[in-house]
Amino acid sequence: MIHRTAIRQLVGDVIRAGMDNTTTIAHISAWTAGNIEEAHRARFRKVVDRELLSLHESNFSRCRVTHSEFAAWRSVWGA
Repeated sequence: MIHRTAIRQLVGDVIRAGMDNTTTIAHISAWTAGNIEEAHRARFRKVVDRELLSLHESNFSRCRVTHSEFAAWRSVWGA
């Protein structure tokens, strides 16, 4: 995927900031509008959403976040 680094960075930013679902959606949309070519935006957003939904204790480190950052985000995200 051509935006692999951007996806990893964006997902990591969401986790580190402890964003809830609503804030995450707005952040992803705004970030994507300013950084991804229009032709790729819809697909990019879907991939980022899928990455966030698929995170769990065994794979969160690929986003370069700590366990405590992931746990804090997960408590907000799942609330």
